[in-house]
Amino acid sequence: MDMVSLYDKIKNVVARFYNDVTNCAEFNVFRWSDFILFMRNGGGLSSRAIVTFSAKFPNDCKRKSYLKEIIEAHTGKMALLYTYRWASFSFFEDTGKKLIPLAE
Repeated sequence: MDMVSLYDKIKNVVARFYNDVTNCAEFNVFRWSDFILFMRNGGGLSSRAIVTFSAKFPNDCKRKSYLKEIIEAHTGKMALLYTYRWASFSFFEDTGKKLIPLAE
């Protein structure tokens, strides 16, 4: 297989992930004073949420349930943009070196 064929195959796979009209990828970002939450779902991949906490964020609050409480308490009706498929997401903390699963 030559490089052009390989490139075309990779390009087609990536295009399906992001341009599948029956399963489009969706992205949401929630920025708070002490964390940033990036959420991605659809496009043929499993739903994933990655959160980056500030250095002063308390370790005992690094939980999915706490993030959801903050979103619901401070975004009103817009919370549905983030929480509609909450249970289907795998949550991870970005430590700067690796992703670690986030507690419930």
